[in-house]
Amino acid sequence: MNTHPFSDNPTHLKVLDLGTAVAGPFATTLLGDLGAEVIKCEQPGTGDTVRMHGMSGRWQMEGRNKRSITLNLRVPEGQDILRRLAQWADVLVENFRPGTMTKWGIGYEELSKLNPRLVYVAISGFGQTGPYAPLSGYDYVGSAVGGMTALTGYPNLPPVVPGVLVVDHTSGLFAAMGALEAVRRRDAPGGTGRGAYIDMALYESVLRYAATDLVDYSLTGQVRTRAGGMPQGPVKQEMPIWYAYKTRDERWLSICTVTPGQIRDLRALIPDPRLQDKKFDTALNTTYHAEEYYDIISGWTGARDFDEVWTALRKTSIPAGPINTVQDIVADPHINARGSIVTMKNAEGQDLIMPAATPRIDNDAHNLRWTGEPLGASNTHVYSTLLGLSAEALADLREREVI
Repeated sequence: MNTHPFSDNPTHLKVLDLGTAVAGPFATTLLGDLGAEVIKCEQPGTGDTVRMHGMSGRWQMEGRNKRSITLNLRVPEGQDILRRLAQWADVLVENFRPGTMTKWGIGYEELSKLNPRLVYVAISGFGQTGPYAPLSGYDYVGSAVGGMTALTGYPNLPPVVPGVLVVDHTSGLFAAMGALEAVRRRDAPGGTGRGAYIDMALYESVLRYAATDLVDYSLTGQVRTRAGGMPQGPVKQEMPIWYAYKTRDERWLSICTVTPGQIRDLRALIPDPRLQDKKFDTALNTTYHAEEYYDIISGWTGARDFDEVWTALRKTSIPAGPINTVQDIVADPHINARGSIVTMKNAEGQDLIMPAATPRIDNDAHNLRWTGEPLGASNTHVYSTLLGLSAEALADLREREVI
């Protein structure tokens, strides 16, 4: 059982995590990484849907710094307990379908009456308004609707679903940022003194990334197509500076040149006379000769092992980096030197490698306290400390499956 005392530091936010799966819990993980006190409320018996795989790596990662309690929000007794916990919280995060919390009598309007300072964050697939609002939405749906999937992959093949949950995590990031700004507006000198309601739609996070394409479309009518990791021909809307190159020992690097200085360095590095042609003087001109550009650079990398290529590139101004697998990340000297990954012990004493807290404030790169807890591990600690419930009361709530 987690017995870490609650912090009485007034600069530490108090957060209720009612989220499941990825986007909502990721937002609260970010806040916890920055020092917030996070209580994660989970359905008795099953918990967060991520727990379907037990104490998985994902759960122990996204459950870090959180106190797991069980609470059945579908019954009146559970809703009453949530109302009491909401009076403790600065921020509440949920990602139920729109209208669910209101139907249970614990939506923003009711909770804000009990705690006017509460910042309430609602994350959903399509947002709280509009014709799609009632629909279910997951990461890959947000990627599709927001425009990311259409641009991922090669133009002659079907669109590719991104290999990581970009939309869920980006939405969680935007949600956390919105929560922090709402707290700032509440607490700043001359601030409102009141909380706020934050409506975060998954598809809108990736739509924000597509902003340049939208503006360009409004100006020119052009629709950018999938470019893949190598040239597809002299297509104007391609960005040939962002290609992947394979080395002789089967490693990959991302290499690009944008500025005149970078192009000069590339010409000095690769002694191929074709590269001296004026058509490669600028990144824009290179767009129209992408296949030859790629052939020159890939010929140079393909004739050398990764270590030689990467060592040479690091001596230039050319933006480049290894395309790391997870094994490469663990071994990367820069990642290790910065402390970008850390090793934490879980409740069973196993070593778990995971990303450090980010961003760093005052160079504090390790604000991690514990990994994801077993379901309900902090029930006694939270309910007795915050709500003053007795052992008998807790036993009764367990018996009736309220907690």
